[in-house]
Amino acid sequence: MSIVFDSDFGILKRTIKDIVKSKKEYLRVNYGINIDDNQSSIYNIIASSLALIEEEVINELNLFFSKMRPGGIYWTTIEEHISSKSTTYSAVKSALLNLDGVEYTNIKSSAGKVNIYI
Repeated sequence: MSIVFDSDFGILKRTIKDIVKSKKEYLRVNYGINIDDNQSSIYNIIASSLALIEEEVINELNLFFSKMRPGGIYWTTIEEHISSKSTTYSAVKSALLNLDGVEYTNIKSSAGKVNIYI
């Protein structure tokens, strides 16, 4: 059983009815098990309950993907904190010196290459 994923959107939104229907179809195709549409059957009661949880997971994953996509809250928050002062030699050197066990550091750069000595 797989959740349908769209690289542009995330996990495709599906209703509880769609989830239960796809599980019935999966059982029919792969195992030859036919389940009727009687809503009071044990299978439908359990499958609907599980589909509620799946729907919540889908919603949370879509929220996560919306925050992680370019222009989402994750990247815009990072962009707000990046400046020329945060990416200079002194900022990198200061960050390295704040690491445990690092007493000295030197940064040398040339075209397309940076050497960091700790």
